[in-house]
Amino acid sequence: MEEYFKNVKAEVNINDVATRLLGEPIRGMHKYPGEKTASLKIYPETRSFYDFGRGVGGDVIRLWSHIKGCDNWAALREICALYGISTDLNTADGK
Repeated sequence: MEEYFKNVKAEVNINDVATRLLGEPIRGMHKYPGEKTASLKIYPETRSFYDFGRGVGGDVIRLWSHIKGCDNWAALREICALYGISTDLNTADGK
């Protein structure tokens, strides 16, 4: 199962996910829903993000789970479905 996470992290552009979920960046930062001031920064060179307002960071899967409020397995399945990445993650536990 670890290979699914590695593949998604390598294949899916974190900027694309951030823009899809949060809209276009404002001066290089994304606005989390309900925020007045943008606090989420994307670091494309390391394929990571950091939300300064909530003290949360990580990779593209963690970004999806952070914004959508789901666990990493759900985030992985949703990203794979959206981007057409073939997996056998159609069961609830990912096995």
